[in-house]
Amino acid sequence: MERWRPRKVVIIADDTPLSTACDLMARRNIRHLVVADLDRKPIGIVSERDIFRFLAQRLATNKTISGTVSIRQLMTKSPVTVRPTAPISEAVTVAAMPLLRRSRREMLLISF
Repeated sequence: MERWRPRKVVIIADDTPLSTACDLMARRNIRHLVVADLDRKPIGIVSERDIFRFLAQRLATNKTISGTVSIRQLMTKSPVTVRPTAPISEAVTVAAMPLLRRSRREMLLISF
């Protein structure tokens, strides 16, 4: 997995404002941010799609975005991870899990 992982992994806290996350993604030209706790353990991930979905739901229900929206409100929680030294076959197996167990959303972040 070492050679497939993204070179620009950016870590943010779950209380990061949505506006800050969007600015960071635009400036760094990235589509995903890893959300981590104080020990830098991944607790979530937020993607452009998560942000788009959140904003689209707000628009569809005529809800305004008042105050500060934090990443905590729209991140995908508890991402499933694999070790950097894991073989690609393990990552593919993990990525296929949602097809087998639809009760949990899992994401694979690999860069080519």
